[in-house]
Amino acid sequence: MHDILAYILKLILSVFLIPWIICFALSFHEQLLYLKHLYPLFVGGIIAYLVIHLFVYAPVGLFQFGQNIVGSIFHLSEILTNSIPYILPFYLTLLLITFYVTEVILRMTTWENYFLFLIGMMLAMHIILSARELYELDTHALKPNYFFYTGLIFILNLITVSLVLGWVLPEFSAVDFLKASVDKTIHIYTAFYKQLFL
Repeated sequence: MHDILAYILKLILSVFLIPWIICFALSFHEQLLYLKHLYPLFVGGIIAYLVIHLFVYAPVGLFQFGQNIVGSIFHLSEILTNSIPYILPFYLTLLLITFYVTEVILRMTTWENYFLFLIGMMLAMHIILSARELYELDTHALKPNYFFYTGLIFILNLITVSLVLGWVLPEFSAVDFLKASVDKTIHIYTAFYKQLFL
């Protein structure tokens, strides 16, 4: 009975999460447009990874190696060991820290083109391979764990990337991104509620 209730709850939460995913993606894209010449590089990194993943090689071993490192760092409990690697991607986190140190502390701005390209690539790699792994782990027919946790990982990783981009690049505002995401989502829920009940 408990498993059935958990199954139904995750299905409901997965549906509930869809507006959040859409609004976070749209708001993140809107903020990226402010980066002007850096925007195509970020998107190019995402496309480059997709091409590599689909037509050349899916770096599953490399991904799992990074996951294991993060899991071993947060080995205080089984929950942290299993969940933190999805929330705190190893390669993307290292890249974001290096980007921050290079741009803000060392003030070496000549590398930002390469960083934006690689950040886009690592973000795509983490989300796609995390989704693939979660899909394989979820044995239920409707995949409630897969849909819920993949959506959550997507949102949390966008927040992480936006915070670093906001600290490093003045054109990108993490605060505006978060505010716009929440406002858009509330607007969808409000419109949906009015359609159903008013």
